[in-house]
Amino acid sequence: MHDLIASPFLNGFVVLRPGRLEGLTLSERRFRDLELAHDSGADLPLWLARAVRARWGVDLVIRSASDAVLIRDAPPYGHGRASWEINLGCDLGCIH
Repeated sequence: MHDLIASPFLNGFVVLRPGRLEGLTLSERRFRDLELAHDSGADLPLWLARAVRARWGVDLVIRSASDAVLIRDAPPYGHGRASWEINLGCDLGCIH
């Protein structure tokens, strides 16, 4: 499982950590740098590893970008994307 999810979101780019409410915003240049590191099998960029440590206290300095980050493509219709995580303790009794 990846530690982070990076994705285009509306008019910008975000990095999220599954299970956490807070995230990071990225410039387009930084997002493209992360995509390049991911696709080439390089280490996670140091600027992102430092930001992740500051935001969530997680050390990813020696991880490869492809191992640490799931990079999502831009949605074709320009809207945000959501995912559901249901665990074994879920009774599926939500009102939604």
